[in-house]
Amino acid sequence: MLTVRHLRFFCMIGLTTLKLLFFNQVFAQEASSFVIVLDAGHGGKDPGAHGKEGIEKEVVLDVSLKLDSLLKVFLPSAKIIHTRKDDTFVPLRERAKIANEENADLFMSIHCNSAPKGSRTARGSETFVLGLRGDIYEDYIAELENSVIEQESNYEETYEKWQSSSPEAQIMMANYFSVHLEESMNAARLIQEELGYYDGKYNRGVKQAHFLVLAQTTVPSVLVELGFLSNTIDEQKLMSEKGRIQLATSLCYAIIRYKAHKEMHEG
Repeated sequence: MLTVRHLRFFCMIGLTTLKLLFFNQVFAQEASSFVIVLDAGHGGKDPGAHGKEGIEKEVVLDVSLKLDSLLKVFLPSAKIIHTRKDDTFVPLRERAKIANEENADLFMSIHCNSAPKGSRTARGSETFVLGLRGDIYEDYIAELENSVIEQESNYEETYEKWQSSSPEAQIMMANYFSVHLEESMNAARLIQEELGYYDGKYNRGVKQAHFLVLAQTTVPSVLVELGFLSNTIDEQKLMSEKGRIQLATSLCYAIIRYKAHKEMHEG
């Protein structure tokens, strides 16, 4: 017997004719200005996290491209922009710049997690929004993702004002919180709800930390950690075609719900 969860999954990956009956009628009646920037983390000389087999830059690129394909079917009026669509190194500042110049309705940075040695049991998904500082774990994850800047030239000068302790960062963060925090938190909540349909027991929730790529955006923005490459079970999911389709499907549904919520409140 098919459950609602099964129907959701098969609808997204196989029954494309349903778009003519529902999503196209709802979302394609007129041109939309809804802009989504998909940011596949790492790339090129920066591999990101490693598992026994998986490499973060490859996993997140594949998921982002699958998400792109789903959005083009189920949200055809949206404008979808990628910070990278191949194995290219893109500096953090350039990723944020793309979102800012497009005045994106949502910037989604997609990553895989990795736990410190001795914590290999950690698993599940979590979504971050910008914060000055988190707890020890959240600061560890932010520091891990932010370390990519060390592969850029003049990174200390480039990112000095974006460090959480600087006065400039405090001012910019206060402005961000007053304008975009609510939308970012709503997007993060919807993402975790959708990811939870497939792996609810290991839903790690919405968190805040000082990610440089989020600190430099002037639009609603989130950073999604799909799972832990350091965990055997999570890595199996992240390395499988089925698992990646499930993840892309969840992110697609979250974006559709975010768009509907945003337009309802703006209208």
